[in-house]
Amino acid sequence: MADYTDSTGKRDTTMSSGGAIPEVDSAPVADNVYIPVGTLVGLDSAGRATPVSANWIGGPRGIARADYDNTVTGHTAGGITAEFFRGIAQLDNSATTDALTAADKGNLCYVVDNHTVARTSAAGTRLEAGIFEGLGDDGTSARVRVGTSPLNRAGFDIELLAAADLRTKQFFAVKVNSAAAAALCGAGDFACGILQNAPNTGEVAKIRVFGISKFIAAAAQTIGAQLESDSSGKAKASVKGVTDTSDTGGATDPLLGGNVLGTALTAGGTDTALYILLTHSGAIPTTAS
Repeated sequence: MADYTDSTGKRDTTMSSGGAIPEVDSAPVADNVYIPVGTLVGLDSAGRATPVSANWIGGPRGIARADYDNTVTGHTAGGITAEFFRGIAQLDNSATTDALTAADKGNLCYVVDNHTVARTSAAGTRLEAGIFEGLGDDGTSARVRVGTSPLNRAGFDIELLAAADLRTKQFFAVKVNSAAAAALCGAGDFACGILQNAPNTGEVAKIRVFGISKFIAAAAQTIGAQLESDSSGKAKASVKGVTDTSDTGGATDPLLGGNVLGTALTAGGTDTALYILLTHSGAIPTTAS
């Protein structure tokens, strides 16, 4: 494997396919991205090739067969096409306790960047790279079977038609409307999950309803915060539940509070993505007993 200093450099990635010639697949390249030869390639929400460090759907689809530079003057989405190998790629191994060892052979491994894999998902914040097939000939690198299936088992997704234009709402909270379509959540709405792609009206919306997902924050959030949707479908700190005792029937006093969608696994700033563990807890009392 070629030496490198960062994930933007070209790489001479060794490929094999269990003795067979590695398969070649292709996809149009996303706008204004550069994919170096020998690095992991993913697909964004529009099905266009992109470095895996960007927002992409599923696991890596393969290893770039050449340099694909869609940043030159006049670049457009899909203006060029990338080809990528599918098979066993020799990638860089993570470090210390996250490094893959011979004992991990046959297990899933996870993407750190577009040339490095690790043995853990870092609490669900890394997507699956593929199956670890053993250490490389150098005794330290990782041989990983990539691109043979669209891996993404960070949760369970459903598909609904989009009730409106949601092309700028990837990783926002959505609900099911009266027409059984996906609509953007408002304040106090009970969210069915987090939108994983970017559909236009009438197109298929992929919604993470269980597991781990990115979630766009409306304001800075801390690890462990309980989150709900704000008026625009972004993550906000949940309003703790309190009992409404304003009526005369104490036996039917309702619990008032935000509909908790889940717990923050990572911190996030305003309009940036954090990771959330979806739990759909409803209103949670201020003090549990």
